[in-house]
Amino acid sequence: MDLIPTSSKQKLPVGFSYPIGAERISSAVRDVPQFGLFQLFFSWRDEFWASRYATKMKSNGAVEVLVVEKTTIWPDWSFRIHAVPSAHALRARSGLDVALPQLREALLEVEAESNWFRFVVAYDLARAKVAVQWAH
Repeated sequence: MDLIPTSSKQKLPVGFSYPIGAERISSAVRDVPQFGLFQLFFSWRDEFWASRYATKMKSNGAVEVLVVEKTTIWPDWSFRIHAVPSAHALRARSGLDVALPQLREALLEVEAESNWFRFVVAYDLARAKVAVQWAH
């Protein structure tokens, strides 16, 4: 099976888990034209600023668990996977399983050479649900 190459994978702090892995994502989007252009990045926070991320965790906010994008600034197709508290990993994974067919359909609508694409799956810690947003 072809897998999207993983460019980086950060070690997680105790109590956090990645809700999805390379095999599940690769399987969902294997037949899209952009497949050979994808790269995976696993990072435990969806925010650069640790204080903003800590506030999000304390308030049970929404965490971007999957961000797929291509922009003029970042010309490669990147898949960024962010960790969730381990207690939420199974529910976040279930939500991602529902969102991945939507991602596939969105990618099929976009040219591989497109200059702009953004697909975000956010997991709401308070409601234990995902929300999908995308634009191209």
